[in-house]
Amino acid sequence: MAHPTERRFGESGIRGLIKRLTVAGFAGAMAATVLAGCTPAQKDGAAASKLCAEKADPKDLKFVLSIGTFASDYFQEFITGAKEMAKSLGLESNLTVYAHDYDGQKALNTLSPILAKDGKRTILVADSPSPAFTKPIIDMAAKNGTRAVTIWSRPAEIHPWDTGQGCWVAHQTFDGVQGGRENAKALFDSLGGKGSVVAVTGAPGSVAKERETGLNEALSEYPGIELLDSQIGGWQQTKAQSVTQSLLGQYGDRVDGIWSANDSMALGVIEALRAKGLAGQIQTTGTDGAVAALNLVKSGEMISTMLNRGYEQGALAVALAFAAATGDVNVEELSHANRDFYMKQTLVTKDNVDQMLNERVDLSALTYQKMSEDFARYNAGQIKDLK
Repeated sequence: MAHPTERRFGESGIRGLIKRLTVAGFAGAMAATVLAGCTPAQKDGAAASKLCAEKADPKDLKFVLSIGTFASDYFQEFITGAKEMAKSLGLESNLTVYAHDYDGQKALNTLSPILAKDGKRTILVADSPSPAFTKPIIDMAAKNGTRAVTIWSRPAEIHPWDTGQGCWVAHQTFDGVQGGRENAKALFDSLGGKGSVVAVTGAPGSVAKERETGLNEALSEYPGIELLDSQIGGWQQTKAQSVTQSLLGQYGDRVDGIWSANDSMALGVIEALRAKGLAGQIQTTGTDGAVAALNLVKSGEMISTMLNRGYEQGALAVALAFAAATGDVNVEELSHANRDFYMKQTLVTKDNVDQMLNERVDLSALTYQKMSEDFARYNAGQIKDLK
């Protein structure tokens, strides 16, 4: 009989991976690779935190979400998914959401008294404002016996299996290199492979770095495209609008396209273009797949966006932390790939935007009973750290 942890990671887990390789005839040749990628988690320091080794009473648990901003369709979807998961556990009233507005000190100041007061009964889902704040957040969680799942940003040198004394359950994000590259290629193709573009990037950190890496990879494939300038929009609509106004003022009609690193900034870019009567003439990109962005792709004011399913991400983050807290999953037995992973995403262009707009999120599927049957089906592969 399979261990409960293996069952919850289904055919995408350790046993399923070995089984598929064996069927394909590669078991012998790939054995070393499989074992290296699926080693048990290594504890941070001497011993895992006794606080996080203890099983929690499910009825006593409460959830704390620390997110970037409430002024984002993506984060609203994330919150909805988390609430649906908590609701399925009968704990919806035990979920609280705080926004740090990309201010790291604000995040720490908000979380510190909450975890100090009731850390053992708390499940934390945290969007770190930047990689510099990921470890302080995890250290705070470990000190107070709080199970934590992080999203988006973390430094390349730390991972759930080597930091946090067993309290850091998992880290999940989306492949920023792929997103940045595919959006850039869609923009460059719309220009016929020739022209000049500017870039509006996110706040400095691992996510912004990944997406800019993808942009640069695309630029290397399109020698006819020139990057005139790159300015930080900080993931925020108003700042991106101001940055775009400045770029248009500086480069004028030399600007043929604008690569934007997320949907919130893309909305600011488009407002600046509308003010100049250039919306639809100068194309832009985004990431998140917000409904507003999808409608702009449909109307022709955006060339593309990368759809990240925030509902699923929010629900999965809460479910994983709950499973670890209650003992349904033993994180020490999970492979690295099931603790530090990308979630699935879809590039949206005019070719598939109608399909994406008509896609209805089945909130009834965001339950613990259904998602915990196989957590790994939401996994698009282990995160590849950039040097």
